[in-house]
Amino acid sequence: MFDEQPRYEERLYLLALGMGLALLAVVFQLARLQLAPQNLYRLQARENAIRVVPLPAPRGIMYDREGRILVRNRPMFTVEVIPQDLPEDETVGLKALQKTLDILRAPPTPVAGLLT
Repeated sequence: MFDEQPRYEERLYLLALGMGLALLAVVFQLARLQLAPQNLYRLQARENAIRVVPLPAPRGIMYDREGRILVRNRPMFTVEVIPQDLPEDETVGLKALQKTLDILRAPPTPVAGLLT
């Protein structure tokens, strides 16, 4: 009966040692991620920011019962400007925004109010 007591203590010791090692591994991994070169992650995030995703049209050309075309598909594009990605200087940011609007041939009035 007294022989079983040390086995439980030994198992408890091994369990505590295993849990301690697992906790130490998690803490080490967290520290490694926090202290890793931030420039690498910043570069990866910047490369991941622009992603071209082709989306097929949900339908094709629709015809009426006499074979005349009712609806056609036409391409549509969305351009988003993220204010955090604009330069810190407001005049430089407005110039970049104006250049984007010139490329898109869009009027500046609805967008200029959002920036200021």
